[in-house]
Amino acid sequence: MDSARAGKKSTGGVAGPSELESYVASLYSILGYNVKTNVPLGGQQIDVLVERHLEGIGVTRIIIECKYKTSGSVSNQDVFDTISAFDALMKAQGISHCVMVTNTRFSQQAQNAADNNRLFKLVQLADLEDDLVNVADSLLALKKGYESEQIFHEFLPQSAHGKLPYSKNEGSIENLLDATIDWIENFGEGFLTILGDFGGGKTTLLRRLEYEHSSLFLQKKTRHRPLYFTLKDYSFYDGLDDFIASSARQKYQRNMPPNVFWTLAKEAGFLFLLDGFDEIITGSDRADRAKTFLSLHRLVTSGSPVILTCRPAYFVSSEELNDLIRQVNSKTGQKNVGLPARWDAHLFNIGETNALTRTNQFLFEKYVDNTTLDPLLGISNTVVNLEVFRPAQIDEYLAKFDEDFQRVSNSGWREVKSEIEKIYDLTDLMKRPIMLSMIKDTILQGQIDIRRNNVIGGAFSLYDAYTSLNLKRDWGKSKGRKLLNEKQRQEYAQLIALTMFKRGSLDVDHSEIVQVAKKTSTEFELSAELNQHNPEQIAADIQVTTFLSRQGSSFRFAHKSFMEFFVAKSVVERLSHPRLSRSSLAESYPREIISFIGEAASINLKLLGNALVAYRAAINAPRKTGETAMIKRNVLGILLCSQDTITTDYFSDNHVWELSVRKRVIDGVVVRETSWDYCGWHLVTLSNSSITRSAFVGWRVEGGNWLNSSFSGRLQDCHFEDLEMSGCVIAASTQKTIFQSCQFSGGALTLRGEFQISGSRFKNTVVSIEIGVGAISRLASTSFEDCEIADVLGPQTRPVMIERCNFSDCHFVGFTPSSKFVERLIYENEVFSKGLTADDEKTIILDRCAGIFFIDEFDDRIKIGKQGFKAVGDLFLVAQGALQSKIKSREAFDKAIRKRLEKPYPELLDKLKATFPAMFIRTAGV
Repeated sequence: MDSARAGKKSTGGVAGPSELESYVASLYSILGYNVKTNVPLGGQQIDVLVERHLEGIGVTRIIIECKYKTSGSVSNQDVFDTISAFDALMKAQGISHCVMVTNTRFSQQAQNAADNNRLFKLVQLADLEDDLVNVADSLLALKKGYESEQIFHEFLPQSAHGKLPYSKNEGSIENLLDATIDWIENFGEGFLTILGDFGGGKTTLLRRLEYEHSSLFLQKKTRHRPLYFTLKDYSFYDGLDDFIASSARQKYQRNMPPNVFWTLAKEAGFLFLLDGFDEIITGSDRADRAKTFLSLHRLVTSGSPVILTCRPAYFVSSEELNDLIRQVNSKTGQKNVGLPARWDAHLFNIGETNALTRTNQFLFEKYVDNTTLDPLLGISNTVVNLEVFRPAQIDEYLAKFDEDFQRVSNSGWREVKSEIEKIYDLTDLMKRPIMLSMIKDTILQGQIDIRRNNVIGGAFSLYDAYTSLNLKRDWGKSKGRKLLNEKQRQEYAQLIALTMFKRGSLDVDHSEIVQVAKKTSTEFELSAELNQHNPEQIAADIQVTTFLSRQGSSFRFAHKSFMEFFVAKSVVERLSHPRLSRSSLAESYPREIISFIGEAASINLKLLGNALVAYRAAINAPRKTGETAMIKRNVLGILLCSQDTITTDYFSDNHVWELSVRKRVIDGVVVRETSWDYCGWHLVTLSNSSITRSAFVGWRVEGGNWLNSSFSGRLQDCHFEDLEMSGCVIAASTQKTIFQSCQFSGGALTLRGEFQISGSRFKNTVVSIEIGVGAISRLASTSFEDCEIADVLGPQTRPVMIERCNFSDCHFVGFTPSSKFVERLIYENEVFSKGLTADDEKTIILDRCAGIFFIDEFDDRIKIGKQGFKAVGDLFLVAQGALQSKIKSREAFDKAIRKRLEKPYPELLDKLKATFPAMFIRTAGV
């Protein structure tokens, strides 16, 4: 780590010889000795002289010689010199013992020299400290306890952004755990604050630091005893000293007198880990936050390194946080401030959780009723922001549970991750350590069925469980966290989400949260005591406990999906009441919110019934209004997202826009005259159904299967990807429509207009194409097997661009490819048919294909001779105008094509003659 100055080195804890003498003197004073420093005695300067009266023995006088070393060890010569001086003073000055204390170590020769004199003793500074407070047994128990927990095996280091104390540059910190340990061991003092949103891994990081420094201390590689403070309990104690004494007693299993504690702290004898500053008291205004922060001033400036964690949303702005840190760092803060006023708290109710009891109860017991998993956040005098997991870290975490996933779902971790990524926005949520852990447990508990690609209750049930459990965790953390109860916080979260939704913004500033807090009790089930608190206090509570994160002076939900979920939850609650169902469905909800509502309805038939009542009322309304159309659209979206199989036509004569359908089956439905705008189908099965006289704009179809179904209508700006069609008949006028990586088996595809087909496969399919005026259509990297391919209405004025396509066993019943394709076809036929070598590879694959290609007779690049046709194997390149205008050319063409196709392809020849009679010579009797 770069240094701004030469800080204390934690290996010795003291900065120089005089500091060592002063510190040793203070330790002996605590041990009960009368202490004098720099005492002239018998013509010599004694570092420390200590005296104590022992009953039955009298006064014992001990000389303390302090040896400070920046490196290396105390030598045997140092010992011999001190022993010589001690011998001269022993009888003359009544000295009983001599002790040499060093901040480093003694060489083996020095120890051998001291062993020869029983009145002379060598003591390392750490051993002297242990005489005062021996915590080795407690730290060993802590270390072994942590190693027995699941988190020990699950832990992954996280990255951060900011800078550590005494670092010159701000930037990315790849491994915050290692970087923090380096800072502590290199400088031995400083104040680091780590900021992170809910579930970001703050507590996990602090507990790991406690473990790592316990191990280092037991190995005598550090003198920083880790001392973990759970700040959520701070408000229960009568001041800082009381809180410290209790925390030390809990962690070290022994009482630690204040003078011992502060003496060790002054000389960097501890590593203070302050977990969850935002958990001390949430119902506070700026003055209370400042008072609480400054009440920790003495601990922060004690001399030992300090790490504080907090959520960034706790402070209204970065300026407020920075101002408080400056006050502490300047060491001018109030040293004896008390805590803000406290209020009585209700006991935390660990009663019944909501839906899907078994999984939720497991998650509740693990993440709510478990004091070792409280969240924490860290900030420094220059802020460090804890970052979420990166993709590689998510992979590493899931891989740890590969055997468990195999046992429960018969799927490896990669398959599990692939399924998680298909659930709305879980890809983003699992970047948060606690959410990733919850998602993993949800899979292992069976709520996410990987084998059946199914989530019980959909994403709504997962978000409902996760948000409820996190609100319970927040509410159960401390006395200060009980200004609003869980239900009230959820209501406020819903109201803030609705405010953002109606404003069309994902941000809300502090003043708007205060306005939300001013809502009357008629809108919420507020307790009478809540009215005693002002909106600023309520707003502070909301900021920390409703998944809000701070960005500058504004706040937003930790992720957009939380806003969408809370809006959906509000709609679901209103939809549960028949009299409110119509009004609850009159808003223009985006597809994500509709999806949440639909998934809620999938496990609550009452919601579905109320939605259908509203739908029928809308379609039977004598006067159609914009509200009527909106209700119909919203209910259609809910139906599509709530029913696994759709067998009823809800769509005919309806306009549907901005909806998404996922993993549904539409079977036996006949749809007429429907219009869909900017909708998405993901893994949808369409079977035995027909869609006619319909228009689709911005339709995105990803995956899924279409079986024995038909479509006729208009496609504009549509995208089909990874779709499998079997036995389907599709006839569409197209504009900027793409088919990518699709598979067609049987059936027929007729496209009129502008389109692109790439990376796809056709087998036994009739393909008919018509390119509109001014349009450009393309076939790229696509294979055709046993297909019939033709122009819809004969030779095209706009040919199809063909790039790297394979055709095998295909019949071309009059098809117009681009001139570039034809030119290349002629070239490759001449080169490869003669066995000649060419520098470039063969790009046009036409195996066992026959039929007619129409070409541009005015293109000078294509040389087919004066007759107007040219045979390339069983394929005929025809300039139709030139051929039909010359009887001799037609006779020659008729003779040539009969010779080539009559025996191997008689049916194709008959079809060509029937389709293009003017190109053939009519024989007698025909």
